[in-house]
Amino acid sequence: MSDLNITKGKAFVSLEDTFGSQPRVETDEKLICCVGNGEDYLLTLDEWTENADLIAEAFNVANETGKTPRQLLEQRNDLLAACKAIMNAETQKQHELAVREVEKAIAKAEGRS
Repeated sequence: MSDLNITKGKAFVSLEDTFGSQPRVETDEKLICCVGNGEDYLLTLDEWTENADLIAEAFNVANETGKTPRQLLEQRNDLLAACKAIMNAETQKQHELAVREVEKAIAKAEGRS
């Protein structure tokens, strides 16, 4: 697990009126961000809130895994490619090589490589 230098704690979306009608992403102790502004009429409050939900979810997953969404996507792609290689192996040798790739991808995901 990497050491992300981000605020710790579970994030949630708040719609209290402290900052007008802007949804906020915060923890029990800190404001992480405000989404939207009173002068941006291109997005609705629903869109701002959905964006805030996405930010909070990404924040929480990063705190739970120690990885950014990009790192998780790369990890997923490595594991998926390795699994597909096993499924597509036509010879014993190809299967053995694919299994090694799966083992490497798992080790990388677990922070052992």
